[in-house]
Amino acid sequence: MGLVGDLSGIGLLDRSLKPLGQSGEVSAASFAKWVQSMRWAELQDRVPAARACAPAQWWVAIPIQESDGALLGVFCVTQRPASPPAQPARFASALALRLKPLVDCVYRDLAAAVPARSKVQSLSERTQELEWLFQISSSLKGAVDDHRVVEELLVAATSRLETRKERPC
Repeated sequence: MGLVGDLSGIGLLDRSLKPLGQSGEVSAASFAKWVQSMRWAELQDRVPAARACAPAQWWVAIPIQESDGALLGVFCVTQRPASPPAQPARFASALALRLKPLVDCVYRDLAAAVPARSKVQSLSERTQELEWLFQISSSLKGAVDDHRVVEELLVAATSRLETRKERPC
């Protein structure tokens, strides 16, 4: 593992946190359990994380996600640093930065593998959101009172949320 001097293993999890592959001293299945405990499949605000898994061995999980926060996968790394990191979060972020060129390549491959149907559905949802925003902004152009604008925005947003809540998943 010559990319970063003391890497001892790498692995990759897919968007549902199932192992896609591994090399060296890493158990992608164990990583999957750890990442699941962090609830990354449910969150949209993910940052690289680190934890000691054995004396002198650290695990680092690097989220791979779309710009809208959708999780594409997780890049997993085991490392044996010369000394234990004093700040695991900073350690994970620094390693993620060093591995960024590699993780970017993995991102492109994972993004290309997303089924076209999923992409079309996502684009359709975004289009519907934009249409709604244009309709709202058009109806608010005539309003002169800031209080009235806020009131109309709240009514429209509440109505939109109630409509979305009623739709089946």
